[in-house]
Amino acid sequence: MFPILCFGQSELYENYNRCNCSIDIPTEMTLNVYESTFDYCDAEIILKNGQRVIELHSLNISKFEFDNIEDLFNAAVIKHSKNPNFKLTYKMKSTNYFVISGVDNKSGNIIYWKRVVGDNFISDLRFDYPFSLKKEVEPFIGKIAKSFESY
Repeated sequence: MFPILCFGQSELYENYNRCNCSIDIPTEMTLNVYESTFDYCDAEIILKNGQRVIELHSLNISKFEFDNIEDLFNAAVIKHSKNPNFKLTYKMKSTNYFVISGVDNKSGNIIYWKRVVGDNFISDLRFDYPFSLKKEVEPFIGKIAKSFESY
């Protein structure tokens, strides 16, 4: 874990290599790993006010029905498009990851989900936060999401 300065923001970030993934998070946030095995890991990132707004999940690639980004992306888009409680507002796919975002119609929460396919693991980064925290959370989404990688 090494603090790094993110240009354009005065916030310090630390890099964490846990849960079969790597991520940079602001030093004012806390990473808690709450379940970890050889094949699986779950963690959460807590704001300085104590609210959990980010979850990390990583699972051995052999545990998935699909192992390529195209199939994973298509399955996720279909699932979210058919969910009446989710309003899909953005989707994109790259060579080893995809992003889906929208609004949970039940809770009103803003959702941002990035899934990354690594060599051995598929890892998820999920922001889930109420609209009231938008100004507090959104300045960090780009930096955190861009840093997120899976092994």
